[in-house]
Parts: sequence; structure tokens; C-alpha cells
Amino acid sequence: MTSKIFLLHHNNTYEVLLADFLSFCGFNVLPTYAHQEALALSTSQDFDMGILDLNNETDLALIENIEKLHPGFPIIALTHKNSPQELIERSKLPSNQIIELPIPLADILDAVNNVFSSSENFRSNKMAPLTIGSLQLDIKNQKACINQEPFALTSTEFSLLELLAENCGQPVSKDVIYPKVLGRTKGRFDRSIDVHVSSIRHKLQDFGCHDVAIESVRGIGYRLACKNISTES
Repeated sequence: MTSKIFLLHHNNTYEVLLADFLSFCGFNVLPTYAHQEALALSTSQDFDMGILDLNNETDLALIENIEKLHPGFPIIALTHKNSPQELIERSKLPSNQIIELPIPLADILDAVNNVFSSSENFRSNKMAPLTIGSLQLDIKNQKACINQEPFALTSTEFSLLELLAENCGQPVSKDVIYPKVLGRTKGRFDRSIDVHVSSIRHKLQDFGCHDVAIESVRGIGYRLACKNISTES
């Protein structure tokens, strides 16, 4: 399957040049022209990587928002000799995901392939089953069990429970939950996630699961609580 990349660079001429080169190398590349567009694409399952400028506070905010909403999403940051070092350090990106321009296009291609290779390992680790108390989540097959017995969930409920399980014991804000689970931001009077949480709670209760619970965290969102917080992969 062809990997899909979105690209955001302040120099439109260079952006088109890089997009054409990566397209020639077999990638499906979409140039973007606004930070909001890039942020929306990062939460889409249709894209596999973002290549973004990192030269000012707005660029950094975009990268931080992508990391917050979509942890582990592959990002390559393009910097310049005059890019503030403090800004680069605050991005917390690994050194192999930061490229200082100018640089041969072939070197950018090598970086893209290396990051894709690393992200495949990351995704493989994320696909490992999760065990939280008596709850088991088969991430690869999108199936849940309690004490090895099948536990019926809708696809949305499974995605929500998976997100909370990945952060077991820690609050997850609704600003993070909505894009990752529903693929959109939270509306002003939107209670969709509350409805899904209520459904999962009832299912856990009806199944007799007493060691795992979804707790409300006032003013933030939800947290998956367990008598034994340790997880197994």
C-alpha cells in the first residue's frame, strides 16, 4: 500500500519541489497550506506521516497539538540555520526526525524511509494486547474479553476503552478523546462521549466486572481505574 504524506512548508516553491520528488519516489503526497488543515489530516487514518516546517511558535504549536492528539504520529520537522535552537529542543522530536535545510532531496528520502521504519515498530508495539485487571483488549483484532470471556463492544466503545487503557490511571481530556475516538473536535453542548462512557459502564456492571471502572475527572475528562494499575503486553 502506498504511504500517504501531508506536507506543510512556508516556501511554496520548495514545497512543490519536495512533493514532486517524493511522489516520483512512490509516495502519495498532499501539499497543505494551513496549520489547521495539517492538524486535521494528522488525525485522519488516511495519512501516515507529516513533513512540517519548524521555524516559529505557530509551527511548534502545530507539532505539539499533533503529538497530543495523535501520540506516535510520524513527523519530520524541516528547520533552517536560523531556526531558534530553543524552539527545536522544545519540539522534543528525536534527532532523526529533524532535518536542517538546505539538504539534498535524497537525504530527505532516506529520513522519510527511516522514520517510517521506526514508526512501523512503534505501531507493532501498540498492536500488542493490553491487560488491565480482568479486562483484556486485543488491539489487532479489535476484540475485548473479561476473564477470557468475550466482552461485546461497539467499534467506538472499543476505541474509547483502548485509549483509556493506554493511559490507565491517568486522566484523558475530552479534547484528546473526541478527535481520536470520534474523528472530530468536541462541540459546545456535545455529550457523545458521555453517552459512550455510560454504555461501557453499564456493560462492565452487567458483566460483573468489579476491578475496572471508568471514572469521571471533573473539568478534564475520564480515567480508567483498576485495583491493580499494572499492565501487561
